[in-house]
Amino acid sequence: MGRRWFLVGASVVAVALVAVLMGQLLGSNTVYYLEPREALDQRGTLPDGESFRLGGVVVEGSLTSAEGTTTFAVTDYADEIVVETTSTPPELFDEGIPVLLDGAFDGDVFVADEVILRHEEEYETPEGSLP
Repeated sequence: MGRRWFLVGASVVAVALVAVLMGQLLGSNTVYYLEPREALDQRGTLPDGESFRLGGVVVEGSLTSAEGTTTFAVTDYADEIVVETTSTPPELFDEGIPVLLDGAFDGDVFVADEVILRHEEEYETPEGSLP
């Protein structure tokens, strides 16, 4: 009888340990970001220099680059925020592309330390590539 209770207790402890570890792993891999409207709505609680992640789509016609600084605007189709970065954007970075930006406000401009491309989970083959 004692051995049975030991096995039940050990099983409960093992299941609890796995649940705690899974919760921590999933929690640490979750990435939260603000869209431009949310960032502007929360501007009063996001002082200059306080880092956060901003997500949006690069506005068509807004992309410029000069003297090592890339400037563009991101939108959520409700609001736009001007972004400046001195980091090298990823190879596929362009207008109309969804991006995630790590950085902080500096006045009315979001200064991005890192530019990450956001991608959709759907893949479309290029036209003419299939017989």
